[in-house]
Amino acid sequence: MNQVMIKQKGFTTDYNSETLPPLFKRQSSDCNFAASDVLDIIDVDLLLPIIESSRQTILIACNELKSKELIHAVMQKADAGIRVYLLLGDTKNNQAAIDTLSGRCLIRTDVKQQGALVLVDHTTTMSSGLLLMGQNTLAGLEGTDWVISLEHQQLDDCYRSFCKLFWEESGAEYLQQNSRQKQVDHPDGQIITNHSHHLCGTLHDCLGEALSSLAGVSNYSFDSDNQAFKLLLNTNFPSIEKRSRFGVSLTEAKIPTLLLADSESWLLPNTPDFDVANWCLKLSPRQSSQLVTTYNQAVSDAAWQYAEKVSLSELAGNQELRFADKPDDIQSVDTHRECSLKAIYTKSIDSFLNDDAQALASEQTKWQRNILSHQVSYTVDIHPPYCPSQAMKDSLYDAWQEAEKNWQDQLSSLIHKQKSIDTSQASISDRLKGFVKSFLLGQGQAVKKLNAEISELQKWSITQATPAEREDYKQRLNTLQTQVMQRGRDTALKLDEAEQNNQWNEQREKLQKKLEEAEKSLLENKGKLDSVIGKKSGQETAAANAFTGLWKKSAGQMTDEQLENVQLKREDIETMDVPSAEEWKNTFKPKNWKKHYINFEKALSNHQLALNKIKRDIDEANKSVTNAEGVIEHAKKSLADHGLKFEYKPKLGNKAFEQQLGLKETELKAVPFSWPQEDLPHVDSELRCVKKQRFLVIFDLDNLERYRADAERLNAEIVCDKGLDNA
Repeated sequence: MNQVMIKQKGFTTDYNSETLPPLFKRQSSDCNFAASDVLDIIDVDLLLPIIESSRQTILIACNELKSKELIHAVMQKADAGIRVYLLLGDTKNNQAAIDTLSGRCLIRTDVKQQGALVLVDHTTTMSSGLLLMGQNTLAGLEGTDWVISLEHQQLDDCYRSFCKLFWEESGAEYLQQNSRQKQVDHPDGQIITNHSHHLCGTLHDCLGEALSSLAGVSNYSFDSDNQAFKLLLNTNFPSIEKRSRFGVSLTEAKIPTLLLADSESWLLPNTPDFDVANWCLKLSPRQSSQLVTTYNQAVSDAAWQYAEKVSLSELAGNQELRFADKPDDIQSVDTHRECSLKAIYTKSIDSFLNDDAQALASEQTKWQRNILSHQVSYTVDIHPPYCPSQAMKDSLYDAWQEAEKNWQDQLSSLIHKQKSIDTSQASISDRLKGFVKSFLLGQGQAVKKLNAEISELQKWSITQATPAEREDYKQRLNTLQTQVMQRGRDTALKLDEAEQNNQWNEQREKLQKKLEEAEKSLLENKGKLDSVIGKKSGQETAAANAFTGLWKKSAGQMTDEQLENVQLKREDIETMDVPSAEEWKNTFKPKNWKKHYINFEKALSNHQLALNKIKRDIDEANKSVTNAEGVIEHAKKSLADHGLKFEYKPKLGNKAFEQQLGLKETELKAVPFSWPQEDLPHVDSELRCVKKQRFLVIFDLDNLERYRADAERLNAEIVCDKGLDNA
């Protein structure tokens, strides 16, 4: 026997001609800005000697000063007579430095900053200045920061910016130990700066010219229509996929934030913030020249270089790459791979016997990102079409034996249905019997005639009858089925009418009762409204008295300093009524009022809350009356809509009638009795079906032509049985 067997096939696919999506290729080199003569890396150990070298002054501007070593070094220099000026960010975040250095140094806070500035002996010939592009060193964090030494003019520019921020932008001053006091103005009046790019909220406008003619950018996120500049990003930079293009390179090394333009170049903090102060630097011609050279070399040396249209053949084995639209995923190119494909289940016996394996697997072997190999050798199992597991043996096999049984079953169903209708009529509830009495009396003669016909048809045998007799008796069966079903429908219809009449009467009683209850509720709610309105005057007086007492008490608790600030006598404040108090409140800034006059605010708030409650109680009582009136109108309308006289409205379908009688389980078969019209298939095959789809299951290929003819005649697909060991 030529059995059907699963086929295992192998083939190799070449992907060298595939053009890959835009990507970044890894190269062996990477950026090294620290080799520049302009930029350097600094940490606490390198910054301490600079602080310790001061002879006259130290100026430090940073958002957070938390390094214990630096705080200690500054304290020692201050105790030695060095003048120290500290410009810090949020007071709370710098509390440790303030606790240690206030009283020794002049400290001002509340100036948010990106980057940091350190100036030493700025008025001497030995002056030095540093700009730090990060917060690690001064904030006591792990890691290092980019640092640049200031040229003479840049040092003067930064000093003036420091003074501007220190004297005019800070929020608090500490001269004595842990003593916060109001800041005082600069003794020489307003400070004139050389440039404004360090100041709060000014950097974006200062960068306008550079942004319009960019030549190179690193480590910086911004929106620009110009796409001609070189862009150097760190591999952990967010949204790389949105910025990928020609001229973009990625690095795994530490890089500064640079803007290089045709007209000017800038060194920015690692994370510039246009809303705060930024210790950035507009580079001098010398600095710019050196950093442009260093930048161009860094872009060329960057570990990841952009490529747009690269064929797989151009990439050597083990080449690492990142696709531009998913740069976080690093992949490697192989020269050759071996892969097992998902098994292929052919759709027809001809496809299984004749189709090429590589063609059948074409959907699985299309190039995908996870197939980064020049060649891939595939193996795949090819299965014949299988019969669905839920397919059952076709009913054609049982048709001839079922013909006789079907005839008797249909007659038995009619007998059972008749009994069900009789039982349902006999069990009608007492509340409906009076309505259906005349209908039930008229059913008696029809029931006897139907039962006699059923008895006659039961005596007849379908297998012994001629074709003409089968046709005649089949018609008699159809007529009998129609008559029994009509009896059931008539019964259900009458019962439905009786039930509707009973429900109509019950509903009218309920609607009348709801109207009476609604009228009673209206009287109760009107009484409540009168009571609430009567209490209004007394409640308003009580609220006014409570306000006067709390307001006078709050005025009595005012300090002399508060009275001096408001320039009013205590007696004038104590005698204010609510309108005067509100008017007086509006003379203050909301922030100062809530901070220093909270008791007065509480008196006003309590008074308003009391008035709101009085109004709310009246509104709720009015609403209850309105709602009660609405309920009455709705109840009257519902009673009118219900009507004065019952009218029957048939609404149940045929199936619903039978369900009402409990006849669902005895429903007659809709398919009329008939002889089978088809022949069975070859004995060595089996016909199965799922719903209306047929399958001819074969077990060998010896009688394939006969199987094809049977499948065409029976409108079936040729398949195999998946349960067999060999297929």
